[in-house]
Amino acid sequence: MDLNATTLTSASPAMVGKQCSPQASCVNLPGSFICTCNLGYVGDGLTCDDINECTFKERLCHLNAVCTNQPGSYSCSCQVGYSGDGTSQCVDINECAAGNGSCGTNATCVNTAGSFFCQCTSGYQLINNTLCVDVDECRKGASICQANEECMNTPGSYQCKCKPGFAKQNGVTCIDVDECQGKPCDALASCFNTFGSFVCTCKAGSTGNGLKCTDIDECSHTCVNVAGAHFCQCSPGFTGNDSLCEDIDECLSFHDDSPCTNGLCNNTVGSFQCVCDQGFQSNGTSCTDIDECILGLINCGNHSICVNTAGSYECSCHPGFTANGTVCMDTNECQVQETMCHSDAFCTNTLGSFLCQCRDGYQGDGYACSDVDECQVDGICPSDFQCSNTNGSYHCSCLPGFRSDGHSCQDVNECINQTGPCHLAATCTNLPGSYKLGTSRISLMEVLPVYHEPHLTPHICIRPVRGFWGR
Repeated sequence: MDLNATTLTSASPAMVGKQCSPQASCVNLPGSFICTCNLGYVGDGLTCDDINECTFKERLCHLNAVCTNQPGSYSCSCQVGYSGDGTSQCVDINECAAGNGSCGTNATCVNTAGSFFCQCTSGYQLINNTLCVDVDECRKGASICQANEECMNTPGSYQCKCKPGFAKQNGVTCIDVDECQGKPCDALASCFNTFGSFVCTCKAGSTGNGLKCTDIDECSHTCVNVAGAHFCQCSPGFTGNDSLCEDIDECLSFHDDSPCTNGLCNNTVGSFQCVCDQGFQSNGTSCTDIDECILGLINCGNHSICVNTAGSYECSCHPGFTANGTVCMDTNECQVQETMCHSDAFCTNTLGSFLCQCRDGYQGDGYACSDVDECQVDGICPSDFQCSNTNGSYHCSCLPGFRSDGHSCQDVNECINQTGPCHLAATCTNLPGSYKLGTSRISLMEVLPVYHEPHLTPHICIRPVRGFWGR
């Protein structure tokens, strides 16, 4: 017996109001016909349901393919990274064969099963899966170079060079250079070698910055006239009496506090000079911070900004980015701030920010989402269906007394059910979505005893002009 077929005859009560399912084939026979579900469907022919072939234990598609169920059939398509018919063949696509697999400069494409990855050459690091950027080894710390050396970053590498005032000894160690041997100071000045530098100081009786000194004319005191007399006054930066003026060592006169904050005080004849620390500049008698950011001396990487500090600077990542070594990487706010979006919304990460969007079936700005009542839209369900709104969706169903065949609502013939509520002496008439009960033209006495049978549902009979009707 075919479980996917139903045979109906003209004499069969089941034939009343019945027809084959749209997914079935009808075969006419003498006095009857047969309904048989089409290939890919299962049922009795009157009702045919789609078979989901993708749930079969026996694999219908290739191991590297995806099975998609379709009405009465199915389809096989290769997964991303594979090509073929999806049924018998899905072979790996070598993404590296064309354009280095979209890997950038200084990267090598490495093919894998169904995918690929980009591998950076030495001295570079991978960002955004395909881009290789130079690693600034000099930002890792001073320990990368030896003492008295400074690090210079190069593409893919770095170099260690001696700091100013130092030179390589035997090509290995940077030692202090005695600049005084080269006589960089004025002939009227004394040279003092310092660690990594030198200081020129004009000798007594001369004045200047040490690199250039001029003789002081001790005879040219300032004469100050007073009533009935006069006296000689020493020039600024000197102290003494009428006959002798001596230089004031300003570097010592401040006791514990040096006049050169952020620098080294160097006394000169009649004055002093400030030799400033790195990151500061001298105006002669004081040291001020050099703003490397305003002067454009610093080139911070992408998605970062230069921030000046006392004697130095730092590169700070823009909002929405996080420092990863010397590179500012995009912060995935959807992972660290997932609760910012509504529970009925999904979060999409963007470069330096994120977006909140309500899910299908909801409306709002993503931070607040409310259910959409699809049943308010005209024609959302077929005309003979009723619409029921659900959270994020809706449901179309037939009214009581009707049954869906997948396309429309068909009336249910309650009279076919021989175990229904009708008495043996009554007749059942099917109505759209319901039915009506009636009695045969027999005497009332033949019908009334039925009410005394406890296993039957009683019906009240009303005598019209002819016959009886049950209700």
